[in-house]
Amino acid sequence: MDKGPLLLDRYQVIDTLGEGGFSKVVRALDTKMERDVAIKVIAASKKTAVRALREAKTVALLNHPNIVTLHEFEEQDNHYYLIMELVEGRSIADMLDSYERFPAEMAVAVAMNVCEALECAHTNDVIHRDIKPGNLRIMDDGRVKVMDFGIARLRSAAKTSGVTADGEIVGTFAYMSPEQSSGEQIDERSDIFSMGVLLYEMVTGRLPFEADTPAGTIYKIINDDPVPPAQLGPGISQVLSRAILRALSKDPAERFASATEMKAAIERCRQSTEAPTAVIQAAIGKLRPPRKTEGLGGVAALRGRLRYWTEEYKDTLVVGGMAAGYALAAAWSSAYLPITEASVSLFAPVVTFFAALFFPPAGLAIVLGMITAGLWQQSVFLGGIFLAASIVYWLTLGRGFPQFAVLPLLAPALAWLQMPFLMPLALGVLFGPLLAGFLATLAALTLAGAELLGPGFTGDLDFIWTISASQELIKDFRFNNEVEDITIFIDYFKNQPWLGAQIALWGGIALVMGFVRGLKNDYAPFVALALGTAGIYLGYQVVSEMLEQQFEANSSLVNPLLLSVTVLLTLMFIFWHPRRS
Repeated sequence: MDKGPLLLDRYQVIDTLGEGGFSKVVRALDTKMERDVAIKVIAASKKTAVRALREAKTVALLNHPNIVTLHEFEEQDNHYYLIMELVEGRSIADMLDSYERFPAEMAVAVAMNVCEALECAHTNDVIHRDIKPGNLRIMDDGRVKVMDFGIARLRSAAKTSGVTADGEIVGTFAYMSPEQSSGEQIDERSDIFSMGVLLYEMVTGRLPFEADTPAGTIYKIINDDPVPPAQLGPGISQVLSRAILRALSKDPAERFASATEMKAAIERCRQSTEAPTAVIQAAIGKLRPPRKTEGLGGVAALRGRLRYWTEEYKDTLVVGGMAAGYALAAAWSSAYLPITEASVSLFAPVVTFFAALFFPPAGLAIVLGMITAGLWQQSVFLGGIFLAASIVYWLTLGRGFPQFAVLPLLAPALAWLQMPFLMPLALGVLFGPLLAGFLATLAALTLAGAELLGPGFTGDLDFIWTISASQELIKDFRFNNEVEDITIFIDYFKNQPWLGAQIALWGGIALVMGFVRGLKNDYAPFVALALGTAGIYLGYQVVSEMLEQQFEANSSLVNPLLLSVTVLLTLMFIFWHPRRS
């Protein structure tokens, strides 16, 4: 490579890094110190002189790992030269162009770095006024550097505002605070607003205020409220969403009072205990360009669109799916209500759906309440025990994790649909070993209870698939509404060894599948499914031989197993994507 000009008799120009307006930035070798530096070259004029001197003085005030370091400031041949440290890495603007959005954990780590830089700046009375992705670079070690203090101002300067002495609005429109875009006096809370815009863009892949013209953008910044981030991006918690919206408040008094306060708020959203720089380094290695669906046809395009759609509306799908799950559970548990009108029983799933939609634990309470009501009618003693157990279940798993609490209650409904094995197989594919095994055990126990208690309300077993319960024993089974009911219940399970065997089988298979699914292999979920399918088929055959109790293999085992696997494979084929190396 040919050598460039020698600046200031010391700096050998290597390359041009950027150019715009009245300045350009070059990479140069400091022949005296034998190090590479970045030099901002500004053509001298009355207008640029003030900005160059202000930037030099401002950066000289700041000494922080997250702020670019100014080595020297020189003037020669009608040019100003700001000799600064050379910041390797990529600008966040370039990265957002490539990847559209960052994982929430990475975005929070980046924002924490920027907040630390702003802490230093604001402590030294400096307001940046142009926080945006293009002025931030992520270094190879994971640190974020804040660049370009060209329009920064001292807060103590007379009338610090968002306009120049010539009346020009300074800054980048999309990232300006309402007061900066209106030319009003600003303080450090204007940088907080810009931080909110930056964080919003990093986690959602879009700006909170977008329009076709600068005037339209400013109008929206001043008048419109942004869409909550949690509604736009996958994996954005409500806590993080609220923190971003607070930073974007129109009234400066409603924002975080300082960068320190904002950093503390977003730090509470972190899941990792690693240092922010380590989180950023790890996340960068996993970033992938957005999946393109253009030019793809058939199944590939469908999978791409479905994946994008599910990621875009993840939170809505989770809430809606959870509510639908509670409604499905209510569809079978409503048969336990001590009423005869079918229309009333059919109304229960609708009520449960809307209750779970607005407050998921309410859906669980309704389902458990219907089962308790029916069981109480059969036996006050067992009804009381079930009520106590239901309260504990609701207060622990139900109130804290309603999306998990509904899963065991779906087992009877899936059995009714002739695909009972979808429950342990899906749990093994989706969750880790302990959670999968625990939920599968609860699901088998729920199914056993439905097999046991269902005939008391439905009059027959047509409403439920069964392989584990003896129909003759069930038809003769009745409680006496006395304390001895507990003994009757225990004796019933003793006479039904299939029930206990099925509970152990489901729990064990889901546990093993959970271990296999957790292996670091792209196809581990499919291997887990294959093992789980074989385990169910062989397990039921072995238990049948051990207990010397036969069943009709095709209708009770093979066909339901095939249907369950087919449904699960279809869902996995559509929504599962291997990690790309």
